[in-house]
Amino acid sequence: MTSGADEWIEKAVPAGSGRYYALLHSDPELQQRQQLASTLISIFSKLGFQSREIEIAKHKLEWWRCELEKETFQHPVMVALSNASPTPQTRQRLQLLLVSYGMLLQSGSPSTDNENKHFHLHTGAGACHLLCEVDSEIAVLNSVGTSLSRLRCYRHLRLHIENGLLCIPMSTLESASISPADLTPDSSNDKVSEFLKAALSELEIEMHDSVHAMREHVIESQTEERRKYKALYIYMLLQIKLLQVIRKDGSELLDKEIRLTPIRNYWHALQAARQFDKLANKT
Repeated sequence: MTSGADEWIEKAVPAGSGRYYALLHSDPELQQRQQLASTLISIFSKLGFQSREIEIAKHKLEWWRCELEKETFQHPVMVALSNASPTPQTRQRLQLLLVSYGMLLQSGSPSTDNENKHFHLHTGAGACHLLCEVDSEIAVLNSVGTSLSRLRCYRHLRLHIENGLLCIPMSTLESASISPADLTPDSSNDKVSEFLKAALSELEIEMHDSVHAMREHVIESQTEERRKYKALYIYMLLQIKLLQVIRKDGSELLDKEIRLTPIRNYWHALQAARQFDKLANKT
């Protein structure tokens, strides 16, 4: 792998992070491609939050659109990925993922129920299909990816608000008698806190259901196919642990960013990897 690609991976998958430990336990034959795919997912997901100048962000989006259409790549991560024997679907999935995240710049916040549903499906679920290198759409990856994407939007709610984006449907806010103006640190109140607690409690149930479905899918898959899901399975369990910490901390997402410590990520990932190995070895 080129040194340039390594630098990008280190930024997108920093040592001690959940992504880092999930990929650390990945199948050795898949690990490099999954690291590169995770790096591209990270790059695309941040395009709408890197600059307050929307034209600069749109320029980066267009640069990546052109890059993905080339036969000979310029970006070191794309060069490394093209040399790592990617699947035939990889480029198409990357293009769809870029377009989906780019919609934040083109159309703004996915504020209706339908727009929000499709945003999480095309970004979170799309990223999971890319990471797991599956040939076709898999229902359990849709549910896992959607819940991970929703958690990401809550985790980074303050950053989203600061950049004029909101990935929570307006109907959800209206049902709780909350306006977007309420979702700022200065105007935070008990009503917002209760809303976040309820939303995250519901999301945790959804994530547990998705993990249960993922376990069943792994067991039902062909033995040689099971290894594709290991990194995602570990990451999902780490995100559930993070969500539980966020909820214990009072869901104060507008005041601070909450992370698991590297040592907690290490131990939780190790336990999740052992769980997955037991699943993968079932006949």
